[in-house]
Amino acid sequence: MTVAGDQNLTLGAQGFAAATNTLDASKMTGALSVTLTGTAVNDVAVTGGAGDDTATFSVLGFDAGDSFDGGAGSDTLGIDNATAITPVLGGTLTNVEVLSVTTAGTGLIDMDNFAGVATVNYDAGLTVGATATVDDAVTGIVVGANMGVVNGAGTLVVDLKVDGATDEVTVNLNKVGLATDSLGTLNADDAETLNINVNDDAAVLGTGTLALGTLAANDATTVKLTSTANLTLAAATSVGITSLMHLLPPVLWASLVLILLPLAQQSSSALVLTLLVRP
Repeated sequence: MTVAGDQNLTLGAQGFAAATNTLDASKMTGALSVTLTGTAVNDVAVTGGAGDDTATFSVLGFDAGDSFDGGAGSDTLGIDNATAITPVLGGTLTNVEVLSVTTAGTGLIDMDNFAGVATVNYDAGLTVGATATVDDAVTGIVVGANMGVVNGAGTLVVDLKVDGATDEVTVNLNKVGLATDSLGTLNADDAETLNINVNDDAAVLGTGTLALGTLAANDATTVKLTSTANLTLAAATSVGITSLMHLLPPVLWASLVLILLPLAQQSSSALVLTLLVRP
């Protein structure tokens, strides 16, 4: 199949009958978004064009014989969690910047399998009570997880391949829509600068609240928290945080105290809190 044009194109539930198939959108300047079915049985090679393309493969369907070359733009590969945590990725990946995990996250994603990918999104949230790890990542990695599903006491870990002196990690906790949304532990121990964005789910009436049990940021000197949802934090561990910035509004002030006290006790120097007003 060949597609071309300057408009965006969405192909839902696209299946192929042959054993080996191609979807060539290299001439497109608009964005292609395709959801492939049956790729666990039939092989598909997808080539994107100049737009921000997305190719979502079926469950256990990005294996040997499958490939996605995103071309130019910021391109997204969608695969299920079981495929994402496979020790050796079967499919071939080129020019892809974003990994979308389409089923609940658990286990270890080895970023050595995803060269060039700078963002990992757990779009179906995290498995209840389990640990989801993004491992061997590079500095600057962005990891997102939707909180608007049952995450329970789960743990999200971001671990860098090389633990440098000026590493930065960004974590987006998205679609906070209920007062019961929670994450047991967020661990980003390798980051000197940790950016945490807690985002309310605009589709749910009212402002959501996320309960974060523990923040582990042992290398961090700066934590920047932005939020459009409320956040409560029960405990935090760090040996050197000197700057905690919070972008307002909104915030539960009692929760900020819970953050400040343990960090100040463990910091080697005075803790500076900067409040930034959202324009």
